[in-house]
Amino acid sequence: MTLNVYVDAFNLYYGCLMDTPYKWLDLRTLCALSFPDDQIQDIHYFTARIKPNSHDPDKHVRQETYLRALRTLPGLHIREGTYSRKAVKLPLHPLPAPPTPPTLVKVLKNEEKGSDVNLATRLLIDAFDKAFDAAVVITNDSDLAEPIHQVRRKFGYRVMILHSCSRPGRGPSIELRKATGLRGGGTPLIVQEAHLVASQFPPTMIDAHGAFHKPAAW
Repeated sequence: MTLNVYVDAFNLYYGCLMDTPYKWLDLRTLCALSFPDDQIQDIHYFTARIKPNSHDPDKHVRQETYLRALRTLPGLHIREGTYSRKAVKLPLHPLPAPPTPPTLVKVLKNEEKGSDVNLATRLLIDAFDKAFDAAVVITNDSDLAEPIHQVRRKFGYRVMILHSCSRPGRGPSIELRKATGLRGGGTPLIVQEAHLVASQFPPTMIDAHGAFHKPAAW
């Protein structure tokens, strides 16, 4: 089958890559290893530009370097949402027993906006346009269960989830398993650490602008 792949970038990062040496990830190789009997067509990567802070002033530079590496891959499309940061007041944990009111503290909240909606929209449009034989969504976010279900129900396409939950303490989303028709009897597909190891870009890469390197902190 020809497969289009839709990557929930932040979910992949927090579910598989954070605190690992595998962040320099070649997504086309990962997809080819995960689905060796199929032809990987387009890969859509949904992310947002992160913002530096005083604790990590170079984080946005590392992200841009990685996006530069991804742009060298044929058929890979980077789809950007937005990234917001704002101060909000939240109750301090643990909550006191009633009738004592909770103590509110001001925290800095970082939030990615739009990527899940953009992914769902692109998946539905491609299904309408008959752009693939089947689709793969790399995520473990249950918010995407409904659009995945509708692609199966309305258009009759197979949608497979490559669950980004290989870090300890994380399991495949039950809602996503149901959305793809995979219930108690089936085995969910999970990003394999061996595939992450085998899917790393070379330390030094070249594009139209010249040579660049894997971030030293990675």
